[in-house]
Amino acid sequence: MHESLELTRFTVHPGAEAAFLSGRDAAMRALSKRFPGLLDATLVRLSSGEYLDSVRWASHDEAQHAMEGAMALPEVAAWFIHISEVHSMEHASVLHVLREVR
Repeated sequence: MHESLELTRFTVHPGAEAAFLSGRDAAMRALSKRFPGLLDATLVRLSSGEYLDSVRWASHDEAQHAMEGAMALPEVAAWFIHISEVHSMEHASVLHVLREVR
């Protein structure tokens, strides 16, 4: 079974960026505690001003399970209120990861 990469592209409500960024750590920690299949998460801001969230899961089933239950976590719900629009969300099978570069 392959790891799964969840890629979500979205925008944040105007004026909510500071609250959005400050709530990220609590949301990801709550998600990781409830769904241990979360391996890592990286948030980037694109040159367009949109955000891209890359979340790596132990499997597609783990990602699906988290999608179904994430909003029940207060920290995640509080973080999501800052998102104005989700433009895309995709899951991909991870085929290769280079974990060490020397």
